[in-house]
Amino acid sequence: MITVLDGESVGVMFRKAQGKTRNRPQCSWREDVNLPNDVTFFNARQAGPAGRNGDTISTLVCEKFECSINVRTPQP
Repeated sequence: MITVLDGESVGVMFRKAQGKTRNRPQCSWREDVNLPNDVTFFNARQAGPAGRNGDTISTLVCEKFECSINVRTPQP
């Protein structure tokens, strides 16, 4: 994911976690319980010294980043 911040391009590289969850998680971005696809745990290394020490941030997101498509799909 890349954006422009203060005139400079900055990005976050998400890594898909290995393994499966024990129950059906909810997408943190969409926050909808009616998901047509799988949700996966992604993490990214923090910036600066914290990231160099291995600290990460994490979130649950639609597996193939279908969130924007799912938001525009009418619910049954």
